[in-house]
Amino acid sequence: MKKIDLHLHTQKCKNGDSTKRNINPSDFVIKMEDNNIGICSITNHNKFDLDEYNSIIEKKHSFAIFPGIELDIKLDSGEEKHIILICDPECANEFRDIFSSEENRNCDEHMLEYKMFIKKVKGLKKNQIIIIPHFLDKDKVRSLNEVQKNTLRKDLCEYTIILEPKLKSMGIINAHNELSLIGSDIIDWDKYKESADRLPEIKFLIDSFKKFYELASNPKLFIKTVLDNCEKVDVEIENSTNKISIYQDVNVIFGGKGAGKTQLLKSSILPKFNSIGKKVIIHEGKDYQTVYDKALDGVKSKVEIDVELKQKIINSFNHILEYKEEHILNFVQKFTKYHQSERKNKNANLIKKTDSIYAQNCVNQSDDILSVCRENIRSINKVSSINTNNRKDVNKHKKTLSDELNILKREITEKTLNDLKLCFSINKTNKLLSNIKGSVSKKTGQVAKPNNIGFAELISRRLKVLMEIKATRHNLHHIENTTKIKIGFLPDKGEIFVKASIRVLKYDETWETSSPFTRKGIDDNRKFIEKITNFRYKNFTSINSFFNDDLNSTGEDYFVNCVRVACDVIKGNSERYEPSEGEKSILSITSLIEDFSYDCYLFDEIERGLGNKYISEYIIPQINHLRDIGKTIILSTHNANIAISTLPTQTILCNYIGDSNGDIYYVGNMYSNELVPINKNSESINWDEISLKHLEGSKELFKRRSNIWNIE
Repeated sequence: MKKIDLHLHTQKCKNGDSTKRNINPSDFVIKMEDNNIGICSITNHNKFDLDEYNSIIEKKHSFAIFPGIELDIKLDSGEEKHIILICDPECANEFRDIFSSEENRNCDEHMLEYKMFIKKVKGLKKNQIIIIPHFLDKDKVRSLNEVQKNTLRKDLCEYTIILEPKLKSMGIINAHNELSLIGSDIIDWDKYKESADRLPEIKFLIDSFKKFYELASNPKLFIKTVLDNCEKVDVEIENSTNKISIYQDVNVIFGGKGAGKTQLLKSSILPKFNSIGKKVIIHEGKDYQTVYDKALDGVKSKVEIDVELKQKIINSFNHILEYKEEHILNFVQKFTKYHQSERKNKNANLIKKTDSIYAQNCVNQSDDILSVCRENIRSINKVSSINTNNRKDVNKHKKTLSDELNILKREITEKTLNDLKLCFSINKTNKLLSNIKGSVSKKTGQVAKPNNIGFAELISRRLKVLMEIKATRHNLHHIENTTKIKIGFLPDKGEIFVKASIRVLKYDETWETSSPFTRKGIDDNRKFIEKITNFRYKNFTSINSFFNDDLNSTGEDYFVNCVRVACDVIKGNSERYEPSEGEKSILSITSLIEDFSYDCYLFDEIERGLGNKYISEYIIPQINHLRDIGKTIILSTHNANIAISTLPTQTILCNYIGDSNGDIYYVGNMYSNELVPINKNSESINWDEISLKHLEGSKELFKRRSNIWNIE
C-alpha cells in the first residue's frame, strides 16, 4: 500500500541541520516513487521554497505533494515549540507570502510569537491549511503537552489539527479517535528507506489537498477510511468470472438509468452477503409505503396481549353470557305447595321422610374448584421456570426451591381432589334424598318438604356473576398497555413516534377512520361493554335476556371485537399526526437506518421522495454513523450529495448500454480520481469527469448553479 509522509526536509536551513538533508527535485521524486509514497509535504525549517516546489510538481510523479513549512513558535510561557503547516497547492503563493516572505531569512533566529502565529494561520481559510504540531514524545523540548495542545485546538477551533508524536504513541492516540501521523523528519536521504518503512500506510492514493482535507477534518473517518485496514467481501458478478470488492464502509453505486445498478444490488451483492451469514436489509425507494407500514407493524408487535389475562376475560365473558336463572317464584311455590297440601292418610303422617332435608349446601361447584387449581399450578410453574432459567448453575437453593414447589403442587392437587370428592358426595346425597322423597310422595300423595328450595344457590350464583363482572372490569382495565417508539425525524416537525396501544372499546366511543375497531357491529359491541361497565344488582330482574343479542356472540367474539391494538403516529409528546406521502418516504428510511441490528444495508435510490435539506441534515450523518459503528453500506444513487458527502471508500460505475460488449462495471474512488474497468478490456477513466456527468448533469450546469448561488 501507499504511504504518507508529511514531515520532509529537502534543504539544510539551520546551522544544526545536516547537509545530508539536501536533495534536488529530480532525486526527491525518485525517492518518493521508490519508497511507494502516496502523499507527502516538504516542511523545511522556517522556509517554504516555492520555486523548489514548482520544480518538483512539474516533473512526472504519481504522488500528491503539498506545500509546507516547519515553524519555530514561542509560547506565552517563553517555551519554544515546533509546528508544521501544510496547505492547499492552489494557495501556495499566498502561503509563501504569509509564512516565508523574506528572501534572506535567518532560519536559525526566526521565531514567531504564538499570538502572531495564530493570526497568520487565520489569514488562510480553514479548508486551505492543516496544522501539525510536534506532540508529547516526538521531541521532549519542542513538543506540545496535553494542556498546550488543548489551548491550540481552542484558539484554532475551526481548523484541522493533526498531531505528530512518535510511532509508539500514534496508535494509542488514533485509538481514541484523535488523528495523529508520524513523519520521517528525514536527516539523511541515503537512509530514507529505513524511515519510510515505519511510515503509516494509506489504503488508496488521495490526489488532491481538498480531498485530503475533507478526510482529515474528521479524525475518526480518516483513521477508519485511510489508515485502518478494513474488511472487504469479494462479490462475484452474475454470469461473469469477475469480482467487485465491497468494503465494510460506505460503497456507492452510480450510473445512468437502466445501467445495471439495481441488477448488481439484487443479483450479485445481496445473495453474496446472505450466503456468508450476514444480516442484510435491502430497501428500494419506490417501496416506501410497504416499508412504512412494516415499521408501524413492527411497533405493534412490541405490544403483546397477555395470554392468560386474555383467556380470563374470554372465560368471564362466556360465563356472563351463559348465565341463566329459573323464575324467582319457583322456589317460593315449592314451599307454598308443601304447606297447602293435606295429609291424606295415617301412613303419610307416620312417614317423616318427606320432611327430611340435607342441611349442607355445596356453594363451590366443580368448575370453580378446577379453575382455582389451574391458576395455582400456573403460578407455581412460572416460579419454577424463573428458578430454572435464572439459576444456571446447580446449587442448593435452586434444588431446595424446586423440591418445595413440587411438594406444593402435590398438596394443591390432593386438596383439589378432596374438594371435588366432597362436591360430588353432596350432590349425590341431595339427589338420593330427592329420589326417596319423590318415591314416598308418589305412593302417599303427600307433597314432600323441599330439600333445597334454591335460594342459597341463587344468591351464591348471583354473587359469583357479580364478582365475575367486577373481575372483568378490572382485567379489561389492566389489559390496556402502551408502547411509544421513535420511528424518525421530520424536517421542521421534529421527532416522530409511533404509539402502539392495547385498547378496550369504550361504550361511548365514536368510530373514526383511525379507529382500530371495525365499523361493522360496533353498536352491538359498545352495548355489551356498556352492560359490563354499568351492571347493577337490579339488572338481575331481567338477567335471562340482559346480555343476550341476536348474534349469539361468544366470549371470544366479543374479545376480538372489543380489544384491539391501535397504532397512532405521534408528533412530539402527544399530538397525533398524519404524515404526507413524502414524509412517509422519509420515515420509511428512518425506520431502517436507525435499526442497528443489521450487518449490511443496501439502499436502491434512497433519495427518492426526499428533499436535499433532509438528505444533508439527517441521511448523510446517519449513514456516516453506520459506517463508524462498523456496518457495511451499499448505496445506489443519482444524488451527488449522497455519493460524495458520505466519502465512500468504494465507488462503482455501472455502464451497461444495450447489448454492448464493453466494460460494464468500473471501480475506484474520488480520492484517487480513477475508475478501473473490472474486465480490464478498456482504459481507466477519470472519476471527476464521469461522476460530474452522472451526479451533477454536466460541468456547465454545475457552474451555472454555482453562479446563481454566487458561490466560488
